[in-house]
Amino acid sequence: MNKHTPLQLQEIIFSSRDPNISRKINKFLREEKLRKHAPRIFSPDLEEEPAEIVRLNIFKIIGVLYHGTILSHRSAFEFRPTSLGDLFLTGSYTRNIELPGVKINIRKGHGALKGDMILPWYQ
Repeated sequence: MNKHTPLQLQEIIFSSRDPNISRKINKFLREEKLRKHAPRIFSPDLEEEPAEIVRLNIFKIIGVLYHGTILSHRSAFEFRPTSLGDLFLTGSYTRNIELPGVKINIRKGHGALKGDMILPWYQ
């Protein structure tokens, strides 16, 4: 999460262990100034479809929520979700995550190798 931009001005917001941020998120949710799209993922954009917001921010979402994974399989070549919305990652565990418009498929495997591009981790 960008610590210098107010929450309500960020395109996508992630839940936080910081009680001050959690209180702000809950306040904005109650005031309907923020919308929850998936566990730990929020946005102040109340107009756009959740699937579009997630797709536009998918690499930021991966960088924050699935830190340590790498793009793999078809996604590594195309650098985007498939036409059906699948995105393939490799990490230290196997898991499938359904987000609006995107299905993240994490497969257990080798981590990043020297020279691999690491997705940015936002705080």
